Amino acid sequence: MYSLVKALWSMYFEKPTLKVLIVGLNDSGKTVTFFIQKEINLSLLTQQIKNECKIKSYRIFQNNTNSWAEYRKNRISQYISIHNPKNGINFFFKAKHFALFWDLGGAQLLRSIWKKYYPDCHGIVFVVDQDYASKKEELIKTFESIINSPESQGVPILILINKIENQQDPNRPIVDEISTILSISLVHNRKIIVQCCSAINGINIDKSMEMLFEQIIRLSTQK
Repeated sequence: MYSLVKALWSMYFEKPTLKVLIVGLNDSGKTVTFFIQKEINLSLLTQQIKNECKIKSYRIFQNNTNSWAEYRKNRISQYISIHNPKNGINFFFKAKHFALFWDLGGAQLLRSIWKKYYPDCHGIVFVVDQDYASKKEELIKTFESIINSPESQGVPILILINKIENQQDPNRPIVDEISTILSISLVHNRKIIVQCCSAINGINIDKSMEMLFEQIIRLSTQK
């Protein structure tokens, strides 16, 4: 009787902890993506930034959208750097899916520790800057090191193409572009999801993460 009750309790009330790694090259916006998952209320932070400005300065920002957007972006980045210093590893829980996120450092020397987390993770988020041209070869090499690592075999990957707010051409097929560069069609040993986002504005982050969670849960039920 006790075993039956325990089994039913586990089935209906206990949720598994989904362990997700957030990785990427330096300056890809990885830490901002990580911080947004902490469910920061960006509207309140924006209001706080407005309150810091003098009325005269704010009127200038109101008349110049680009200046205000740039100022807001810099202040949010500054806020994150103060409250979430890049010490290599950061983590937090996201209650909805009982997900544990690990933000791993993107510097070249720190990438060697990524593989130590692969065996225990259920999903990987690989953040890519949409303006990747100057780091194209490094990007390809880093992604290949992830998918070719024996420790990461079978682990689903979400590729988040970040900073789309900076795109010169809004019609640029960036998802197809990155998929081709990283040879996604040639990867057959796992599910790979490619999405674009704007971490600084919180655009398409939650939806993309939901897609990854659904894939992780789907795989777990097949085992």
